Amino acid sequence: MSRGSNIKWRRKDRTLLSNTVRQFNSKLTRTLKKHPEFESFLPDRINVNDIKSGIKTRADFNREIKSYRRFLKRDAEMPIVSASGIKTTKWEKKEVGYKVAQINRNRTRERKRANVSTYKGNMGTIQANSLNPKQYDINTINPSRWKEFVRGVDKQIMSNYFGEKNKLYKENYIKALNNIFSPNDANIIVEAMQDISADDFINLYYADPVLELEFIYDPKDVEIKRDAIIDRLIEYREEKSI
Repeated sequence: MSRGSNIKWRRKDRTLLSNTVRQFNSKLTRTLKKHPEFESFLPDRINVNDIKSGIKTRADFNREIKSYRRFLKRDAEMPIVSASGIKTTKWEKKEVGYKVAQINRNRTRERKRANVSTYKGNMGTIQANSLNPKQYDINTINPSRWKEFVRGVDKQIMSNYFGEKNKLYKENYIKALNNIFSPNDANIIVEAMQDISADDFINLYYADPVLELEFIYDPKDVEIKRDAIIDRLIEYREEKSI
């Protein structure tokens, strides 16, 4: 799983991206000139810098290029109106479908990697629920939410999505510690998990219910929970030689 940009940009990559952007925007211009009534249906113009900044891997590059180049096909620009009233193009409707299918394949892989199950007690966590299949039916989406839905799909399809999300989960976990434990105890736990990467920590969180946080009323139970979490983190670091 990519954590940063590991794509090596070649001259031919830059040329292909530049040409694709130019051809995409040129088709928009030609279409609007011929059919000005299509304006509210067509996608926005694109630019090289915006696309390049989102590409982190070769897979991202290939997927984005293929997607934009499919707009160049005949009739891809044709307008459609969904049953719910969304105005878009044949191209965008299909592309969102392709991306949602890929997102769901990614989620299936992550679920298997995290071994999400009711047996382990992690099915009900926010993280586990976010790995459920993403639903997509353009005919049931409110038109006012369409652009937001598409932005979410474009974000979730990128190779670094799960890595960034895991970082956020770890940060939120650290914040939650202060709601249960004293500042000193919370700091001890944070220190124990400090050198564990976000990905590794989330995998451990999925695998071991002892790391789950819940409000505890009895001070003795708080101490037991604190010690159990610290012991598990230390044990994990020893296992991984961290």
